[in-house]
Amino acid sequence: MEMNNGLAALVVILMLGLGIFVGGVGFSKDVEIEKIVIQEKLVEKDCPACMEVTCPEVIIPEVENADNYLLNEFLEDRFSDEFDEIEDNATFYATEELEDDDYEVIVDYIMSLIEGIDEDSINVDLDDTDVVVTKLGLEEDEDKSATVTFEVEVRYKLEEGVNTKFNKDFVVVYNVIFDEGDFNDEDVELVSII
Repeated sequence: MEMNNGLAALVVILMLGLGIFVGGVGFSKDVEIEKIVIQEKLVEKDCPACMEVTCPEVIIPEVENADNYLLNEFLEDRFSDEFDEIEDNATFYATEELEDDDYEVIVDYIMSLIEGIDEDSINVDLDDTDVVVTKLGLEEDEDKSATVTFEVEVRYKLEEGVNTKFNKDFVVVYNVIFDEGDFNDEDVELVSII
């Protein structure tokens, strides 16, 4: 009888352990949501000292590691002025770089792709612009950055007796980094043309 009770207790312990292990698989998402909720509550208090409060069970994520959709939405809402300022400046400098020397980067690229283009016939139109803030740089002297994506349409003709006009769409991506958060100290880097 004692043997059966001991065996039954062992089976119960094993089942509980298995249940905790299996249940733990969904636990990580709950922890992520809890982190966001705690962060939101701390920020709602609008108290700098409250932002430093940590709970032993939950580590509050840093702003710069915002790789979670809900957290990004929260950050964009909470720091909307900072987002707007970075987006506006990044768009300005990336557009300036794109339009440099009459869209030279696009003209050179399309001429490398297609032989026999009449260079004087190339016309570039900017269709759409999208900006994603990649680093808020909330601390003093931290870099701020954004990725700016342009959708452009290029119209051109071929040389020598061909009168047909052609259209081609491109996506041009730039990274814009503001050194130590200074909007007058920018580095604009071409990432890709597709």
